Amino acid sequence: MMREQDVLAEIRAVRDELARRHGDDAWALSRALVERSRLAGRVVVRFPAREPHPPRAVDLAVSDFAPSGPATVA
Repeated sequence: MMREQDVLAEIRAVRDELARRHGDDAWALSRALVERSRLAGRVVVRFPAREPHPPRAVDLAVSDFAPSGPATVA
């Protein structure tokens, strides 16, 4: 039975080999993996962007509630 350290060492070795093959370029590696998936017949599913939610009161900064004029001292 493999120990967790053995599994992690194997995963890291594969990752390092893939990175080496693509010149340690993350974009090149990403393109290669997408192409590999495409050649295997996998289809990338893309959903339309969701509409952003309006900010909630807890998300607003204190400065959003401050008066816009110059500060006065009473």
